[in-house]
Amino acid sequence: MSGDWTLQTKSDTGAGYHPNADLSSAMIDGPTRSLFGSLEQSYRQLPVADGALEALYVLTWRFSPEAGAWLTVLQGSGGRYGNAGATQFALAPAGWTMADCVTRALADVEVGGWLSPLHDGGPTAPPRCRPDELLRLLATLLDQPTPPALTVVETASPAALFAAASRALPEGTLRRTAWSTSATVRRPGRDGPLISGPWPADLAARYPEEHAAFLKLAAASTGAPPQPPKAVIWAAREASAGRHPGRLVDAADPLEWAAALEYQRPLTDREAAGLLRSDALVEADRQRWTDGGHAAKLVARDPAWLGPLLGHRMTWVAEGVADVVTREAPWPELVRLQKAAVRRGRTAPAALRSLAPVDRARLARDVLDGSTAPELRAAAPWLEALGLDRSGNDDLFPPGRSDVAAQLRAAPRNVAGAIEFARGEARWDEELAALMEAAPAARLHLLVALAPSNALASFLRKHPTALAPDEVPDLIVAAERLQGRLKDPDRFVVSLLRQLHSASGEETPLLAEPFTDQQSAAALRLMLGLPQRAPARRAPRWLVALICASTGLVVGILLGWLVLGGLL
Repeated sequence: MSGDWTLQTKSDTGAGYHPNADLSSAMIDGPTRSLFGSLEQSYRQLPVADGALEALYVLTWRFSPEAGAWLTVLQGSGGRYGNAGATQFALAPAGWTMADCVTRALADVEVGGWLSPLHDGGPTAPPRCRPDELLRLLATLLDQPTPPALTVVETASPAALFAAASRALPEGTLRRTAWSTSATVRRPGRDGPLISGPWPADLAARYPEEHAAFLKLAAASTGAPPQPPKAVIWAAREASAGRHPGRLVDAADPLEWAAALEYQRPLTDREAAGLLRSDALVEADRQRWTDGGHAAKLVARDPAWLGPLLGHRMTWVAEGVADVVTREAPWPELVRLQKAAVRRGRTAPAALRSLAPVDRARLARDVLDGSTAPELRAAAPWLEALGLDRSGNDDLFPPGRSDVAAQLRAAPRNVAGAIEFARGEARWDEELAALMEAAPAARLHLLVALAPSNALASFLRKHPTALAPDEVPDLIVAAERLQGRLKDPDRFVVSLLRQLHSASGEETPLLAEPFTDQQSAAALRLMLGLPQRAPARRAPRWLVALICASTGLVVGILLGWLVLGGLL
């Protein structure tokens, strides 16, 4: 609160009701003076016949759209205000809130009984009101979407209640109405809705006709308001404790204010579970969800909540899970869920990045335990999302090209792992060609390994220099060695040769003729200078006959022995 307000005072100076320069600002500009003049039509003098009566005053606060600032009005009667009474109009600087104006007015009046052009000290904290009175006022505002001309609130101290309201409600809501400790305007409602405290008995006795008119208007606003929403009850309790979350919500309409306030109110554990179960969480719940630590609370209570939390479409819903998931009870459930995520090709949830590095590595090893190289390769996005790399975690990642090449150089015929590695890459043929270059001794064995899946021809068409025509015999030898356990190795050799012919270019043919059947196997071996396979030898006929006769004789002897045994 900076600057000072502009104040105009008219009072009984001893010669009637006139401007009081001592209680007015030294400089009042034309527009402000005009504004004060228009207010005099609404805020009446409160004259008395006997100036010795006790001084009474009424304070009113209203926002002026024309000036863009709050106005404070004091109406004085009797005592120091004189027989003619007094009126004071104070226009606050544009940056002041209603709370600033209420605090300043109450401090001035408590010190000297008047609003002062300059702040002379006094209490900086407003008086406290009863929490139930503030809640009743808030409930009344919610029950009146369109406020009436006059609303009367029952309270022991209207000034204290309005001071509390000015801190509990946002400025937009406060500006919708005027606030008077005891409304004494000539025509309530003419200048907009008005909220008033009840008239004190002394003021009612002093001005009975005006009080009767006030009671007539007030009759329309009597009755208990309905129970307000939970968020409003919470805001009232917070305000009574000196915290003011209601002012943080920017809303002019009380119903909009209450609806927005709902997302400021802390959730109970039961409410949090219900919102998650029904998939009713929205972005506006983020602050109260995370501030309340509900993800950690739910998992600590039941690890089954891990699935809905980690799988939620809004990642902030799982914030805090890392604080409890390493405990004994939730860990197995976490491992089970992440194994399923890896199988489905999903990435690790963002909430798990908050785990300590050692716990992330432990989780990865538990999830990927027993995985094959292709499975490890498929899990790479999951590991990356978990924030892990090869540094200190080589066992979690499939071997790289250099590792595979080293294995091939050590064991050129052991090509299964290399083929598996190459096929896991987007450009498998280029990866395989690079391996052949890095491990030349394994080249022919790698080519043979492509034949069963008919990938050899495709590879050689893309990489024709991988096999020279004079290397075909060596390829066949390597093929027979690798495929020696086949039931029909000749069929495999013919298939391999067909692929070689298919891959042959016009300038560098690998084979001049295609081979279409197995009967050419011997000719192929002769042409390529390979050892011939010995044909399978059949047993001589006399040996077959001898074996059959011997078998019949043995069977006859056995049958005779059985029959003779039965007769005896």
